[in-house]
Amino acid sequence: MRRRCAAADGSSRMPRSSTLVSPEPVGADAVARAVAIVRDRLGATGESPDFVLQPLDAGAALTVSADGDLVLTVLRPRPLAGLAEARRLRPGWKLDALPTPAFWTDAYTPWTPGGLIGIAVLDTLAESLGARIDHDPLL
Repeated sequence: MRRRCAAADGSSRMPRSSTLVSPEPVGADAVARAVAIVRDRLGATGESPDFVLQPLDAGAALTVSADGDLVLTVLRPRPLAGLAEARRLRPGWKLDALPTPAFWTDAYTPWTPGGLIGIAVLDTLAESLGARIDHDPLL
């Protein structure tokens, strides 16, 4: 399987970082359902990439590839101790309340056109879980 994480112009960049705070842990099944929804949406526009989900390191991460290109990596969710911890981890993120329980999940997408597919999967995942999501570049 071919995996590319370079920018569209061929230069190397850090991936785009995304964070989800959800009322339940993000699991492979939820990611697979979000991928299926995005695949169906893309199919309606005439695009139909072949998606592959692959767990890594005994479930520490889950990668999503589309037509052989890596589009998303989702790390294992962690319980979130409280609002103060969320504010410490994301000081610019205005969180007024957390679900109870709350889980923190980090995810990464490349700066390629395929990375936009990864963002679509994450946004769909967040919507389906009732999660708060934030996307920002690593500088």
